[in-house]
Amino acid sequence: MHHLKGENMGDLRKNNRSKILEILLKRSPISRAEISEISGLTPPTITVLVNELFREGLLEETGVETGKQVGRKRIQLQLLGNSKLALGVELGIRQLTVGLINLQGELLRRETLEIREKEPRAVIDRLLQAVRPLLADCPPEKLVGLGVGATGIVDSVSGLVKNSPNLGWRNFPLGALLERELDLPVAVDNNVRLMALGENTFFHNWGSVSRLILIHVGYGIGCGIILNGQLYSGREFGAGELGHTIIMPEGPLCSCGKFGCLETLASGRALTSAYAQKRGDEWDYSKTLRTLLAAGNQGEPAAVEIMDQGGTYMGYGLINLVNLFAPDLIILHGSIFDSTTYTQAALRPVTQNYFSGEEIPIKHSQAGDELVILGAGAMAIQKFLVQNELDAHIAF
Repeated sequence: MHHLKGENMGDLRKNNRSKILEILLKRSPISRAEISEISGLTPPTITVLVNELFREGLLEETGVETGKQVGRKRIQLQLLGNSKLALGVELGIRQLTVGLINLQGELLRRETLEIREKEPRAVIDRLLQAVRPLLADCPPEKLVGLGVGATGIVDSVSGLVKNSPNLGWRNFPLGALLERELDLPVAVDNNVRLMALGENTFFHNWGSVSRLILIHVGYGIGCGIILNGQLYSGREFGAGELGHTIIMPEGPLCSCGKFGCLETLASGRALTSAYAQKRGDEWDYSKTLRTLLAAGNQGEPAAVEIMDQGGTYMGYGLINLVNLFAPDLIILHGSIFDSTTYTQAALRPVTQNYFSGEEIPIKHSQAGDELVILGAGAMAIQKFLVQNELDAHIAF
């Protein structure tokens, strides 16, 4: 019989603990028997590791299962919300937001500051200004680390922002710099990927979903992809750039240098620009978007036409994604989807042209503008508590 060496036994125990923590993070409340069924670990192994988590103050019992099951009711377990905390940061174009998040995805505190300059050092200084008050109120032994969501191509292994056109950054070592400044473990990823992670981790037990796609339409367009329960980053961390898939080869010039990208036809920037031009108004993204959404929902012909056309183009991108990945669930995120006209036009191809003919659940996100910081906090919890700094991404 082959015997595992001490080092391998230690790795096995660590991996088993990580499995249990991940299940508890995504599927609580849950019984010991269900953890065993999902993880494939034996009941004695579950008992030993669950007892260890109780001793560390990470778990609590929440009562017994409800329902009409015959036999003994199973005791339900969940992570003790405030036993560990994480900081989540959204590094936006015009502002940055920092939140303190617990293990149940509750946002305990939030700070937002405007970004006045996009030069990296100036942005870092603003970020530190927002983070430090939250650190002062957080017991050091409870804080697992900090997660950051940034726009553009982000190397989630090294924390390098490879290319963020909106910020004007290339090959900026954001993660390493923040670790040095804060003396904390730091993880960095693309903002829309973190939206998908936040949804998959904290909302409506969607952690049980193996394949999920989140579509975000705001100023631009992006998507986050969960495959086999893990974030999919792709080669060189380039997955999810839905906005730069070509829908109309002879279409408008995109900021990326190509013609006819989905972002030039269906994004908030494209729709508000078209609406302002049609009305002869000065374009202001936030203000024009509010006006466009209100006018469209009130049936103004110009607004309805623009939203219907934009939604139709969005539908082309969406059906391509659906036929490529055949997800279990699609999440729609962004105020553009408050437009019934846009949303119906976008979903029409999915309901009519999905190759398999099976219906795919499509839901609007339950989270608002805090989703990136929740996802960033979830990333920190995953990497520095659940995986114990083992990388949780897959790259094919």
